[in-house]
Amino acid sequence: MHRVSLFVDYQNTYRGARVAFHEDQGPSSYGQIDPRSLGAQVAASRLPGSPPDDWVLHQVRFYRGMPRLDDRAYLPAQRQHEMWEESGVIVVTRPVAGPPGKTREKVIDVELALDFFAGALDGDFDVGIIFSADADILPAFEKVLDPSRSLGIAVELATWWNPPAMAPRIARSLRIPHHRLGATAYERVRDRRNYTIADE
Repeated sequence: MHRVSLFVDYQNTYRGARVAFHEDQGPSSYGQIDPRSLGAQVAASRLPGSPPDDWVLHQVRFYRGMPRLDDRAYLPAQRQHEMWEESGVIVVTRPVAGPPGKTREKVIDVELALDFFAGALDGDFDVGIIFSADADILPAFEKVLDPSRSLGIAVELATWWNPPAMAPRIARSLRIPHHRLGATAYERVRDRRNYTIADE
């Protein structure tokens, strides 16, 4: 049995879905996904080069820069996190820098990379998949794949179907499987709730 853990860069995934499948000026719910469904979808989309097919979705971890208390996005984000955690998703947040509506989230990217590497070192998973098109994920992959460590962990990359050029280059250079989820997969994992309304 191969335990699969999915590490999701929330903001990168959300923005990427809006670009790939929506008009970017649409409602804020455009681009939202259900983390558990995304994990199941990625784990089910086997690719050449993946380990044997006795996979089990072990963990879904979501990484998100948390809006400031005075940002109108704060309460909707809290409601999302509660829904995700009820389904067993591990939510990792860090306060973001910058004024409301114009935030910077580099710290949470570092948190994802550190947790990915630490989980591999501790043997927390057999297959580690990062869902992100951000170039910052490269060092995390390189450290886990470093032959001097002999961790025996399989790593894979997942993005939407049209990622920035850097993501495919990372997958090719490291010779790791690259999941590219298209519109059909997106529709399966979409979350259409309006989290700006408390009882949604």
